[in-house]
Amino acid sequence: MPGKVYIGTSGWNYKSWREDFYGDTPQKQWLRFCAERFTAIEVNGTFYRLQPQSTFEKWRDETPGRFSFAIKGHRYVTHNKKLIDIEEPVIRCRDAASPLGKRLAAVVWQLPAAFKKNIQATGEIPANAAALEKHTARDRVSPQNVVR
Repeated sequence: MPGKVYIGTSGWNYKSWREDFYGDTPQKQWLRFCAERFTAIEVNGTFYRLQPQSTFEKWRDETPGRFSFAIKGHRYVTHNKKLIDIEEPVIRCRDAASPLGKRLAAVVWQLPAAFKKNIQATGEIPANAAALEKHTARDRVSPQNVVR
């Protein structure tokens, strides 16, 4: 089955990249700088902090229409809730990212290391993960595509 390939970086706000990659580009233009050179970017900040819709609107508006985003799902869902009773927080994450629309290419749900034993034992992601498929970038992410 043919798929789409995205070329990008895992984040863009790394001060250590300033000299070698960004040069004289002001920090507030780093996302735009990346969007001029790549087709996508992974947003790691969404793993640590629920971003307001206005942030997603800003990212969308600063990048061309062909540019896509992969966001990390919030760690509250995977590390705190451990995929149990997660429908409400997953909906909150989905709604926050809604300004990206079809430019949201993927949601990466990073599981804690403790899940490794569960997955090895059963060969499956826990059934509670169905909320990830039901409420996150529908038709783009499924429990089989969850990345650790």
